[in-house]
Amino acid sequence: KSFVPTDIIQNFNGVWAVGHYDSNVLVARFNDTGMLEWVKQIGRDANDAEYSVRITSTDDGGAIITGLSKMDDTRHLPWVANLNFNGDLRWMRRLEDIPGAPRNAIFTRAHVDDTGQILITGFVQESIRDYPVLVKLNRFGKVDFLKKYKDYLPSTTFTSYVSEYSDITNYLNQYV
Repeated sequence: KSFVPTDIIQNFNGVWAVGHYDSNVLVARFNDTGMLEWVKQIGRDANDAEYSVRITSTDDGGAIITGLSKMDDTRHLPWVANLNFNGDLRWMRRLEDIPGAPRNAIFTRAHVDDTGQILITGFVQESIRDYPVLVKLNRFGKVDFLKKYKDYLPSTTFTSYVSEYSDITNYLNQYV
């Protein structure tokens, strides 16, 4: 088996890569010269890397990672993890930990604003259509809200739409 990278970022602490290895999520940090500083496993079990894993930087030099765990052949459970600058797990929230969350959602991208608030986009699979989902957490992982939008945009457009901070701010001001 080999490491399969799924996303990469750079912040003032170095270059971070996240990906899959043997159904586990690994995150690695490299310094500015490309030397490996550390590698850590994220998640509680070997099913946490069933689908694509994404990473984004926090305002304090850490990282937010989103992923999806396989529960069984028909159910998957999205999660979000917050790591400090050394890659140590601060907290991890699975969808089941978020009150009111639909059981069949998928987290696709996260954004951290300059106050540390975390916005996570994704979608919920219902019958023949996917509906966009937006989750907002504070820097400590407390859920501020979870919204499902049935009459907004197709999920792929929604994910692209809220990936830029100005679009997120405009969206929140208009609809939330």
